[in-house]
Order: sequence, then structure tokens, then C-alpha cells
Amino acid sequence: MRKYVNYGRGPTSRKSVYGRFPQLFFILVICLSAAACYGTKKEVIPPELGEVLPYTSSSADLGEGRSVSFSRVGSSKDYRFRLEEKGEQPRTGTFRAMRIKGDIYAVQSQSDGDDDYNIEFYRITANVCEPAFVDPAGFDVEALARRHSVELNEDQDYLHGNPRDILAFLKAHKDVKFLTKE
Repeated sequence: MRKYVNYGRGPTSRKSVYGRFPQLFFILVICLSAAACYGTKKEVIPPELGEVLPYTSSSADLGEGRSVSFSRVGSSKDYRFRLEEKGEQPRTGTFRAMRIKGDIYAVQSQSDGDDDYNIEFYRITANVCEPAFVDPAGFDVEALARRHSVELNEDQDYLHGNPRDILAFLKAHKDVKFLTKE
């Protein structure tokens, strides 16, 4: 069995908005499923780098009393999401995606009322939206961060630095091998 890098949920106690939708539009959740996941206080993916996603559905039943819906914000490349979980208040927010390579995207999300941003990687096509896991073989996240003047916290899941440097760090993931199945 292969091990995957799990960058966790960042230094806050809140759950990642993306952390759990294995088949949904990656835009809405996944840190909890061991995909590459980072947190940051700063918006990193600017609007001009956002992309309209190829995924054709606008909602997903996530099972276990969870569902998510999302829609594009006007003619922008930003999306709104609404996450509903049985027994919890619905969570809403926005996300933006940037292609890293092929069908791998970095998705930046922020829940309404939250100061932090989450950044996760997904494989997205017209019919597939699934977490993209970093293959840990030969991957040194600390070295990649240093090359781009980005600081990582102790758990290697929270990014500090200039937004341009963090963006370059994310783009450098184009050279990283991603796996989409555990």
C-alpha cells in the first residue's frame, strides 16, 4: 500500500472546506482525505489566473448526510459553494481554480467569515473531480518551499511569504507526481 503526503488542515481548528468530497467539484472540499493541502492568510491565486472548470455538474451528494452545490459568479472565474452536513449549519464560501498541469488544478477556497484560505489539488475533467495526492517518493516539500522563498509551519501545511512567491511555489508543483487513487 502506498503512503500519501497529508498536509493536514492548517493551524486553525476549523475544517477545510474542500476536505471531503471525493467526487465533487474539487472546489468544495478535501483536506481530510489526504490530498496535498495548504493554508495561508493571503489570497494567492489572483482572479486573472482563475479558470473556468471543465466539470459539468453543479452539485454532488457526498453521502453520510453531506451534499454540496456550487455555481460560477457571473462571468468571473470564481465560484460560490454551499456545503450542507447533517446536524451542522450550512457552510458557504468562494473558490477559484488554476491549472497546474494537464487535468491537475490548484483550488483556492475561503469560507465566508473566515480569514484563512485553503489550497488543495484536484484532478478535474468534464465527468471527474477527485483529490490529487502528491506522491511522496522523491518529493521534498521543504526544499521546494525554500527554492521559492516560502516558509512552512512545523506540519508543512501552512504557507507564509509573499503571495507571488507562494504562487510560484504552487506552480512548481507541475514537476511533482500526483496520484489520484489511494
